[in-house]
Amino acid sequence: MKVDWLALLSTVLPPPAEPLVGESTWEQVAEALGVRFPPAYKGLMDTYGSGLVGSSLSLVSPRALHFRAWSTPSREAIAGLGPEGSNSPLPPFPAPGASLLPVAGNGNGDDIFLVVTDGVADEERVWMGNIRNLDWLLVPGPISRLLHDVLTGGATSEAVVAVFGNSAWTLQPTFVAMVPTH
Repeated sequence: MKVDWLALLSTVLPPPAEPLVGESTWEQVAEALGVRFPPAYKGLMDTYGSGLVGSSLSLVSPRALHFRAWSTPSREAIAGLGPEGSNSPLPPFPAPGASLLPVAGNGNGDDIFLVVTDGVADEERVWMGNIRNLDWLLVPGPISRLLHDVLTGGATSEAVVAVFGNSAWTLQPTFVAMVPTH
């Protein structure tokens, strides 16, 4: 039986009454970015929209932003890690084959990435990367599972803390809807 991670996340992280999802459709996002997002990610963004988990993890709905600029900061950060992004497990999106598309971050250099292959984002493989410490961790997706585990101390939470330290991923079960600043 498939686990409904979004429903489980909603029990520990109540979604906002009026999520800031943006005006664009998912079809417009796919056309502009050249990537199709998986159902679990679209559900997460449609349920929570743009905002802060706790006081540090920023989720930004791709439906709310200028698409081409949406992934620029983390793409530049990955490219700056070394020759051709050699410290990252995959090249930054967009790139031929598999690449990393940033979808969330905490301002401390920790970002959450979806793997995009041939224009399709994979909801089962989620990479976390710290551009300052050059640490990378592959965690089981979808992102709603990662957030649920971190908020409840689940198995993924232990791996996150082992790689990134406790302070970077100590999240409070609160969500504040906010207007994207990118």
